[in-house]
Amino acid sequence: MTTSASRALGGMLLGLLLLTSPRQVAAQKLEKMRVGYNAITGSNSALWISKEAGFTAKNGLDVDFIYIESGSRITQAMVAGDLRLGNTGSGPSLQAHARGADTVLILSVMPTLPFQVVARPDIKRPEDLRGKKLAISTFGSTTDFAARYFLEKTGLTAGKDVVVLQSGGQSTRLAALKQGAVDATLLGAPSLLVAKQFGFNIIADLVDMGYHYDFGSIATTRSFINSNRDAVRRFVRAYVEGVHYFKTHPDESKKIMARYLRENQPAVLEETYSYYADKTAATPYPTREGIEPVIAQIAAASKGEKSKLTFDDVADQSFVRELDQSGFIKSLYRK
Repeated sequence: MTTSASRALGGMLLGLLLLTSPRQVAAQKLEKMRVGYNAITGSNSALWISKEAGFTAKNGLDVDFIYIESGSRITQAMVAGDLRLGNTGSGPSLQAHARGADTVLILSVMPTLPFQVVARPDIKRPEDLRGKKLAISTFGSTTDFAARYFLEKTGLTAGKDVVVLQSGGQSTRLAALKQGAVDATLLGAPSLLVAKQFGFNIIADLVDMGYHYDFGSIATTRSFINSNRDAVRRFVRAYVEGVHYFKTHPDESKKIMARYLRENQPAVLEETYSYYADKTAATPYPTREGIEPVIAQIAAASKGEKSKLTFDDVADQSFVRELDQSGFIKSLYRK
């Protein structure tokens, strides 16, 4: 058989695998998989929907989603083998890789930073943060990277002009802002609408600032890929199906979001859905544009010691590429 014929046959077999019927998969025993997620925000909606709408089971997986407040802690649990995959964000996975872990990014939820900087009523402009306190979740987290980028673009320096404090998840940061323990923080929906209701000012929108960043990145380890590549492939497929459902089934999606967000106000759910459904990537490749700035920031923070880190070291596009090149993702949106 010629090389071209072999490739054609391989493509046909992959297509058959991707189009395996749900009934065939359902007849198999579901494989258990523990997956971490690091924020109770609408950005994780497609992840939750992949399970609640039946796509993980359809793909032969019994997924247990575990909430862990920090992407850094999820990364540690993943490296230890307590989790198989995790919604770590780009920064924590890359930092772990730079320290010798075999972490690798396989999905990117969206190619931007869906945060707005929310401040006390007396703070009107980003420049007014000089001498003030800005809350993030934890050092090394996505909010940490976002805060430092925002301050840099504003002409301020973290630690010098603005005190950056670790305060935990979105709800904890919002509570700290209400209590006056901090002067500003980074929030996304649904906490964003709640912040508006308390009269806080939105002084910057990082989406409008045009920063390319692979937000909500989902990682695993190369050791797990090597030992069970098919499970990772099936998870990625289930996630992609969850994204499609999220974008095309608003009412059902908002019901699922309400359970995970513990939020029943229709206005909050509607704003959260509208904000994230549009921004969530249908073809969720990890991107060079979104990851190389993080590599550069890590290198700068370590005074160049980790400058040899490359995109190919820390990201694996092959799982999304299989679904993309087979036509599977396009087929979802033709239905």
